Amino acid sequence: EAIRHSRDAVNRAGAQHPKYPIYASNLASALRFEYEHSGVPETLDEAISYAEQAERLTAPEHHRYPGYASNLSLALWTRYERSGHLASLHDAVATARRAVGRTSDDQPDANRYKTNLGLTLWTLAEREPDSGALDESIIVLRDVLDRTPSEHAERARFAGNIANAYWARYGRGHRRSDLDAAIDTARLAHELTPQGHIDRATRVGN
Repeated sequence: EAIRHSRDAVNRAGAQHPKYPIYASNLASALRFEYEHSGVPETLDEAISYAEQAERLTAPEHHRYPGYASNLSLALWTRYERSGHLASLHDAVATARRAVGRTSDDQPDANRYKTNLGLTLWTLAEREPDSGALDESIIVLRDVLDRTPSEHAERARFAGNIANAYWARYGRGHRRSDLDAAIDTARLAHELTPQGHIDRATRVGN
């Protein structure tokens, strides 16, 4: 239903319509979610095509640009997870950088875009261990945690992300500082996760 409505909006508007990027980005999101359920590669390819149009037709200084770039990054990252094609992962990192680069820290979605960048960098580090991507991932994910108020609902998830990144770096260099940081942030993630939460068992394990 969401795909049908979004596709109708795209077709009615046409690429010259000022709201076309909104419609194209919405359709891209709907198609990506559909792909996650269906696994049909053509659906994901179509999602990427519309996400690329939304970003390409929007000036970088436009307030919606970071959202379009982040949406494209997620679709490219999904393609990488499907195919293992390294170029798609590099493209996902590049578009995530563009989203973060056009977002000030006081914008509501800043942490979401930074988390996307941090996790794509972490994924890149698994393929290219000497690229410096893991160090950059930790810087980005640590910044997300540090900027998140203590009462924020997402703070536990952000703490879990950086704990895993520290643990990954400890596994490479066996630096005690990384192990201590991994333990501290994993403990924080556990403490912030309420009883009965679906992620609590995982965070206890961490």
